[in-house]
Amino acid sequence: MSRTTKKHRRTALIVLLVLLIIIVAAGGTGLYLYNYYKNYDEAYMPEITQTVSFSIANGSSTGAIANKLEEFGLIENAGIFKIKSRILGLDSKYQAGTYDLSPAMTMSQIMEEIQHGTKETVRFTVQEGLNLVQVGEKLAKDGLIDKPETFYKALEDEYGYWFLEGLEGEYEDPTGKISAKGNRLEGFLYPNTYDVYKGASAHEIINKMLGQFAKMVPENSRDRLAALNKKLGTSYTMHDIVVAASIIEMETYNASKDGPGVASVIYNRLAKKMNLQSDVTVLYALGKTGGARVLNKDLEDSYSSPYSTYGKTFKGLPAGPICSPTAASVNAALAPVESNYLYFCVAADGSNRLLFTADYNQHLKNAEAWRKYMYGK
Repeated sequence: MSRTTKKHRRTALIVLLVLLIIIVAAGGTGLYLYNYYKNYDEAYMPEITQTVSFSIANGSSTGAIANKLEEFGLIENAGIFKIKSRILGLDSKYQAGTYDLSPAMTMSQIMEEIQHGTKETVRFTVQEGLNLVQVGEKLAKDGLIDKPETFYKALEDEYGYWFLEGLEGEYEDPTGKISAKGNRLEGFLYPNTYDVYKGASAHEIINKMLGQFAKMVPENSRDRLAALNKKLGTSYTMHDIVVAASIIEMETYNASKDGPGVASVIYNRLAKKMNLQSDVTVLYALGKTGGARVLNKDLEDSYSSPYSTYGKTFKGLPAGPICSPTAASVNAALAPVESNYLYFCVAADGSNRLLFTADYNQHLKNAEAWRKYMYGK
């Protein structure tokens, strides 16, 4: 055999060896990628539990579903979703329907959820001005939960919303039915009409309502709050705003019209270190429903409560919201009118409008006229 032939053979063997190494390496890489995509199961943003209503139309391909999931911020990468679906044989199993999905769900949880089509839903309504105890009682009465205590306990769960960051419950509700931790959600369960899946847990119902608050009071409300604090020279928190909004909700018949005036009274009195003297906070402090007439004895009984604004021990805003306010009341709390108002009273003409004044004697006249209109004396 010639030296040239030996050289060619040696070269061929080297090339063959390199090819074998590449093939083996490619095979190993392929197996690794196969297992990676098959087992990939991370939540895109575990800290965001807010749900999104996600709809799949009839005839949607896996690719279209994956792209929409990424567009809605529910998954990080549509490509991984498509590959994982193909490996697991799920391409033809996703069903048309509407689903409540969250970035805190793992990819497998999302895949599992969207295989079951539209589920039977139940509708319920939470009226404006209800507090947490009343919401729990209503949900139980409507058959959404087995008993109010189930709801009260679920209030203690963790929920990932910006307006709850760093918020810790300090006081239980005045009736003693809800713990301090659970009571931190007072004011944030948005009053609205909801559709939830039949059999939804109390946690899911609460999360749905918190999600609606997040929609109605978006995160840019922080900028509005910063502007308000700069204007007033204050340092109110978003929790303070919701507390003020809950008073506005209960004190007005039309929060959009009269709410900014009530907000002005609240902030003006706080600036002067005056008790707010809001009757609706007395009713909440005593565990009574709104609309009841407040008597002198009620004022005295409420003095020791951190929720009463007639209290001699506690000054300023109540310890927490006294009900679930609407966006109109929150907006009013963030945008008070510029005034020197210190008092307001319902007009004695059946219009339910509020009369505002900075003069105490005029306020007494307005209040006396309202009492005569309402009670004839």
